[in-house]
Amino acid sequence: MTKKVPLLICLTLFMAVLNSQNAPVSLNDWKVLSPGSSAKSVTLPQSIVGEPLSDGPYYTFTLTTEVTIPPAQEGLELYFQTGRMSDGFCEFKLNGVSLYQNGHAPPVYWFQGGIEAGVLLPPELIRYGKANTLSLNYITENPNLTIRKPSLTGYKDAIVNTRVKNFFNVRIYTLFAFLNLFIGLFYLLQFLVKRELKYNMLFSLANLLIGLYFYRISNIPHSLPFVRFYSLSKGARSLF
Repeated sequence: MTKKVPLLICLTLFMAVLNSQNAPVSLNDWKVLSPGSSAKSVTLPQSIVGEPLSDGPYYTFTLTTEVTIPPAQEGLELYFQTGRMSDGFCEFKLNGVSLYQNGHAPPVYWFQGGIEAGVLLPPELIRYGKANTLSLNYITENPNLTIRKPSLTGYKDAIVNTRVKNFFNVRIYTLFAFLNLFIGLFYLLQFLVKRELKYNMLFSLANLLIGLYFYRISNIPHSLPFVRFYSLSKGARSLF
C-alpha cells in the first residue's frame, strides 16, 4: 500500500499539470479602437457603443488584445472562442490574419445568429513566448453590443461544448422546421382529399408559417435576400 502512495501522488501532479495546460484562459482586458480617437480599455463582458458606418444603418465594433502563449504550450491545439454570437457579422484575426468570419459585411449583410463562435488557432501564426495580437470585429444594426468574455482553451474540449451549444441554440430549430413542414404537408394533403376538413387547412397553414420562422432561426440561405427573408419569417410568426 505504501509503495502505491508515491505513484498516486505523481499521477495526481501530472494530471494537474495537464489540466492546467488545457484549462481555459480568460481574456478579460481589451482595447476598443475608435476612428480618430485613442483606444479605450475595457474589461469584458460589457456593453460597448459602436461606430456608425456610412454604408447603411450599421455599426462597427473593433477590439484588440495581446496574449503571450508560453513555449511550453507549443504543439497543443489551442481554440479561441467568444461565446454565442447572435447580433450580426463578426470576424476574428490573429496577428493581422483573418481566421473566422460569420456571414458577410455590408453591403452584402448576412450572418447566422445564435451560434457558438470559435476557431482553432493555426500554430504557424502563433508567436510562442512573444505577444500575439487577437482582434475582434463586429458589424450589427444595433448601436450597442454586449460582447462576452473570450477565452483560449483546448481544442477537443471546446469543440465538444461548441457543437452541443450550437445544437441547442441553432440546429434544433432546423429539426423543428422540418417537423412543422411534415405536419403541415400531412394536414394539407388531408384537406385536399376531403375539402370539408377546413380546420385541417388552417392547422396546415399554421405549421407551415411557424416552420418558416424556425428555419430562419437556424439558417438563412445565401441565395435569398437577408432582410426580406428576415421580415418574411417575422411576419409568418405573427400570422401563426
